[in-house]
Amino acid sequence: MTDLDSLCKGGLLAPLDVHFARFMETLSGLPSQEIALAAALTSCFTRQGHICFDLSHSPFPAAGESGVHLPLPEKSRWEAILSRSKVVGHPGEYKPLILDEKGRIYLYRYWQYQEQLVRGIKRGIESEQSGLDTGLLKQGLSRLFPPNKITQVDWQKVAAFTAVKGSFCVITGGPGTGKTTAVAKILALLVEQSKGSRLRIALVSPTGKGVAWL
Repeated sequence: MTDLDSLCKGGLLAPLDVHFARFMETLSGLPSQEIALAAALTSCFTRQGHICFDLSHSPFPAAGESGVHLPLPEKSRWEAILSRSKVVGHPGEYKPLILDEKGRIYLYRYWQYQEQLVRGIKRGIESEQSGLDTGLLKQGLSRLFPPNKITQVDWQKVAAFTAVKGSFCVITGGPGTGKTTAVAKILALLVEQSKGSRLRIALVSPTGKGVAWL
């Protein structure tokens, strides 16, 4: 089995990952390299911006280049060992690590974040904006999205209608497809619908091309 200290020296894990792994192994009450490795990789992936670690995927495709070998346990055996551990729970349980039915392992906090996000998205999808002025919306859509002779369907207009009518909308597309323009027009439509009421708008963007929500 893999030596976590060797993985740390090879740059594949950070000292924090190894410390967390040893802590989970201690809390489990039994020496277990499988638990230590799962905890280390979950910590590592979370630190790198992922929400979980998939037990079936090799985490370091280029590990051989670093001179450190990373053999992973067979998935079903690994899952069985983790499921019997005191530090690993299933969705709905309160344990430091959460293992779901697809073999993905999370830090409890990040599994909880994911569940909260899913519930919020479902609520948004299932609800519609109250007090929507459909006449005003129709006028705004016609003004901001004039007829386009190039394409039969103006998908920016469709996206704007969907965003204003509902409580949740995702707009996606490649560079230059007009995502930022569409969002700006959606905000204009929402301002019109507010009829002078104060709006709360948040923009989040690492690249300058933003996401907006109410």
